[in-house]
Amino acid sequence: MFPVLLTGVCRRTAFAAGLKPEMTQCFWQRKPPPLTLRLATMATDVRQELAQLMNSTGSHKDLAAKYRQILEKAIQFTDAEQLESLKAFVEAMVNENVSLVISRQLLTDFCTHLPNLPDATAKAVYHFTLEKIQPRVISFEEQVASIRQHLATIYEKEGDWRNAAQVLVGIPLETGQKQYNVDYKLDTYLKIARLYLEDDDPVQAECCLSKYRHVPVI
Repeated sequence: MFPVLLTGVCRRTAFAAGLKPEMTQCFWQRKPPPLTLRLATMATDVRQELAQLMNSTGSHKDLAAKYRQILEKAIQFTDAEQLESLKAFVEAMVNENVSLVISRQLLTDFCTHLPNLPDATAKAVYHFTLEKIQPRVISFEEQVASIRQHLATIYEKEGDWRNAAQVLVGIPLETGQKQYNVDYKLDTYLKIARLYLEDDDPVQAECCLSKYRHVPVI
């Protein structure tokens, strides 16, 4: 129950009307909780739901469906509550208590939603996700590559060519466990080279073009 307060205006109105103190209950108004409290409550609710789900049992299909419901709920929030709820979702997905089959599937779904969010929110979530996923990055190479591509697009829209290029450089096109197809490699190397040229760095651009030329074309 939120605290209730008698506002100054209501108090003056009651006294002006000649009402006794015991008759002024109708003038009491609810004071809304502070914004930070409401945001914390929303994020806490999401965290509690995720914690309960991580400790529950069931088929992969059923658990994935429940996680997806929480993700869709978090996506529907706005501004700070959306950001904090999505961060909570990421922390759950990279937790080793969650089956890798489920977490890969849900992080793939997660990545499809983020480009539809405001750039500022998406950018913050991308950076947070890359940080949290780093200890298990080998297990989520495909999802990380998708995140880096989307993050680079945001930097490119901002005209931040160097950061856009460096984000893409982080995709292990040649050294990762995932086997990237030739077209993906060629497109990514060309994009990195173009971004470095936009940033007036022909040396780094040439380095990427050299890798591009050495990609075996079948």
